[in-house]
Amino acid sequence: MKKTHRVLPLVLFATGCGLTVAAAVAQAESVQARLAGFNETPSVSTTGSATFRARIDENAGSIFWELDYDGLQADATQAHIHFGQRHTAGGITVWLCGNSPPTTPPPNTQACPVRSAHLTGTIMAADVVGPGGAQQLPAGGFDQLVRAIRAGATYANVPTTASPAGEIRGQIFEHGHDHDHR
Repeated sequence: MKKTHRVLPLVLFATGCGLTVAAAVAQAESVQARLAGFNETPSVSTTGSATFRARIDENAGSIFWELDYDGLQADATQAHIHFGQRHTAGGITVWLCGNSPPTTPPPNTQACPVRSAHLTGTIMAADVVGPGGAQQLPAGGFDQLVRAIRAGATYANVPTTASPAGEIRGQIFEHGHDHDHR
């Protein structure tokens, strides 16, 4: 009988931990974007395309992301998340990859493979670079970035040597609600 009293609290504790982990996983939110040249501002005629996928874990203060691009007509120079609604240009909020030259990405930014890639990373508050200024999304503004993503006011793009403003772009939406061209 004494063993039952000792085991039952452990079972209840373990069950509670499992529910806590399950609740944390349920809090993760999936977003995505399909990047194409027609979504750039102005549009670009290219065979390049990409898929951006991310899981927002607000409890952990992180966004785990994946970017797959292929078919670029010129070498990739960088990839970012921007703060801007569809069909408008917005400031860079997060660097996904960057090559120097022609630009100098923040320290510890991974290099961009030139024509095709599978990249992954995790965004934390320290990775949010702005854009600040008139857009008022400050460096370190993780919560503001998450709100902008949920509002559909962010996009991913991949600039190249031929299209320095971006060869492919896609608005970031909740998983299953993509409204951009392929």
